[in-house]
Amino acid sequence: PDFGPGDTVIVNIKIREGSGKDARERVQAYEGVCIGRSGAGMTASFTVRKISYGEGVERVFPLYSPLI
Repeated sequence: PDFGPGDTVIVNIKIREGSGKDARERVQAYEGVCIGRSGAGMTASFTVRKISYGEGVERVFPLYSPLI
């Protein structure tokens, strides 16, 4: 996808809760502002910052992850 720093993005992440055969998978949306991209090729990543309950939270996502 074509996006860069300053763009608002919604990242849908596949979350696995539990372990073994009792594990559950769900999709969680993480919405925030992209504050940077780094790397090239398969090692590329981007950082998203959002405000949650008055605190800033930053999370780094690999660009080519099968979980997003």
